[in-house]
Amino acid sequence: MITVTHRFSASPERVFDAWLDPAKIANWMVAPARKMMGTEDECLKIEVDARPGGKFSFVVRRAGEDLDHTGDYLEVDRPRRLAFTWGVPKYSKDFSTITLTFAPDGTGTLVTLEAAGVAEEYRERTQQGWTAILAEVGEHA
Repeated sequence: MITVTHRFSASPERVFDAWLDPAKIANWMVAPARKMMGTEDECLKIEVDARPGGKFSFVVRRAGEDLDHTGDYLEVDRPRRLAFTWGVPKYSKDFSTITLTFAPDGTGTLVTLEAAGVAEEYRERTQQGWTAILAEVGEHA
């Protein structure tokens, strides 16, 4: 299990909604790679059906390659918990399970992200990726 926490200055509702708003997703999905790897990533398509059993698809173009980040929503309890599967089928048939908890913290929000089912060889990269994504979500909440 990988655990990442981040404190946001925004309310739990605003932080939660940043995970489901296609315009905000389009920003936080590409910003970490642009900053960490200097790539010119762009979101080509964002689809969100935010309900238990609903699906999402975030297609990102990175270095001329289209990568579809997909998953199923398992739990949508605004503004307390959000859980979903997460994978990039082009690279692996395996999916991890991501659970986010949103807790009021003074005038802001403390978010804890847990990633279960991450293969050992991807643990460090996954931790770095989710840490960077949480920081970017904070920029757009």
